[in-house]
Amino acid sequence: MADGRLTADFWFDPACPWAWIASRWMKEVEKVRGVDTSFHVMSLAYLNQDNDVPDDYRAFLDATWGAVRVCTAAEQAHGPAALDRLYTELGTRLHVQGRSATAPLSTPR
Repeated sequence: MADGRLTADFWFDPACPWAWIASRWMKEVEKVRGVDTSFHVMSLAYLNQDNDVPDDYRAFLDATWGAVRVCTAAEQAHGPAALDRLYTELGTRLHVQGRSATAPLSTPR
């Protein structure tokens, strides 16, 4: 906070659409207020592993581990800025374009 900016810690699961919406709001807030968002990976699958949840939600949670692991590995290897960029790219793919996290990155010609 040396330059007077504050930091907002933001925990997200890459597959959560509500976290995605809130994260995009935070990116807009950064443009007009003295705040920086510090993204942190969390896992809804882990948090709900012992909870009684519907089978379809459990299947959804089971499918989210890959994105959580990739985001965690990216941050560990390349730092918080890389996680921020990866979350933007992955979130756009999943939540804006409606693509699967396991689909090819480019459309076959």
